[in-house]
Amino acid sequence: MRSARRERPLHERWEYERFSGRKVNVRYRYGENSEGVVEGVLAAVGDPGITIDNPKTGLLEINWDDVLAARLTVSL
Repeated sequence: MRSARRERPLHERWEYERFSGRKVNVRYRYGENSEGVVEGVLAAVGDPGITIDNPKTGLLEINWDDVLAARLTVSL
């Protein structure tokens, strides 16, 4: 029997590091009162924040303070 795969929330930095290179969905803050959502590969994890590689828009750097929620995405 195949186990069910589901999206996994990411909370701690070690989780981001563990899943570097995997596809993620990130909700983030930008500007004064705006939020955005990006889906792509978690390309880098560092002291300032994370970098997402989106095939359409390229690399997006997001500071830790601006990450509102993130999760691994599952493609079936």
